[in-house]
Amino acid sequence: MNRVVIIAPGSTVAQQNAISTYFADLTKYSYWHWAPDVWLISSTTLSLEPIALRDAIRNLALGVNVLILRVELSAMPSWAAYGPLDWGKWIREGWDPRG
Repeated sequence: MNRVVIIAPGSTVAQQNAISTYFADLTKYSYWHWAPDVWLISSTTLSLEPIALRDAIRNLALGVNVLILRVELSAMPSWAAYGPLDWGKWIREGWDPRG
């Protein structure tokens, strides 16, 4: 599974919607977007190359500033969350292979 973190600080609602719509095809992607300006994206079928994603997002969400970080499976970071239960549930089931 390939994973990236996308951060678009200060993005407008329209820009956020454009980014979310790009990843809405659940046959290709799984994503978490419970916090404004942040997406956790995973895919079992696509490579999720940061440069290609940056270029696609910049074309879809004009004027957005974006940071894309690849998360390697072999270096899965530790994580902790406090918030609605759905936040952690998706991360455990759709992001972190350790469950």
